[in-house]
Amino acid sequence: ARILSLANDYDGAQLGLVNATRGLRGAQIGLVNVAKDVRGVQIGLFNWADRADAAVGLLSITREGGVHPEIWTSDTAAFNLGLRFPARYTYSMLAIGVHPFGNGANWQFGIGFGGHVPIGAKGAFMDIDLGTYLVLDGMTNPKKAAMNQLRLLFGWQAFRRLSMFAGPTLSVLTNDEPKKVDELQVDEPRVHRPGYGWVA
Repeated sequence: ARILSLANDYDGAQLGLVNATRGLRGAQIGLVNVAKDVRGVQIGLFNWADRADAAVGLLSITREGGVHPEIWTSDTAAFNLGLRFPARYTYSMLAIGVHPFGNGANWQFGIGFGGHVPIGAKGAFMDIDLGTYLVLDGMTNPKKAAMNQLRLLFGWQAFRRLSMFAGPTLSVLTNDEPKKVDELQVDEPRVHRPGYGWVA
């Protein structure tokens, strides 16, 4: 692998800390990947392309896909705001959520990666993504926990700049070890279940 890998058109795997090419058929693998047209996949910390089939990284931006703001609600946070960075068949996302109600009041900050599959009817699609969130339990003096969230979404692209989606979500909260309270040795959870509450 090279520190800097430059090419006009490339077939195969371009490996380097920084990769740049005009046309790619294969894979770009590095910390920073830049290309015009990717018929394959970019894998890196930061990926940029005019068009790309797939891009896997912390931040992957394509001119064709753009940046899509999203709003949604869920059982773990009543209000969620996200930014989606799509390629043709994949996307990365940044998200923030807040649930200001009851014992499940919390803030959530997360990143995620997913796959996008167009299906049957015009404008219909299926998305599946996995996000990792930092959960701050409570609105003041919050305690922290980690949450992984798997979503299966079915949607419809109603207009060029408007789509609607819904689907089931599986959330797993990783809490600290329970602490003991007084001499009774009663377990007290460090972080409440976020949102509206889950079945124990």
